[in-house]
Amino acid sequence: PYPLPLKQRVHSKQGHLANGDAARFLAGLVDSSLEYVVLAHLSETNNLPEIALERVRTELRSATVGFEISLAAQGHPTRLFSVE
Repeated sequence: PYPLPLKQRVHSKQGHLANGDAARFLAGLVDSSLEYVVLAHLSETNNLPEIALERVRTELRSATVGFEISLAAQGHPTRLFSVE
């Protein structure tokens, strides 16, 4: 269902962020100052929000998680986040 330029980008080294890669990257950022994380790497057709969220939670199981994890959906605004 995707145009050729998008397929080419996704198949390139820079064009796709897998759930596991996003989760491992996030695990390296966790510290006490982190308040919110929004998973915004989801495609409309090839990834389920529940799968992405579970992958992140699994990766962070050993970390002390004191922040909120939200999911962003294409074409839908997220709630408003207040960051100080």
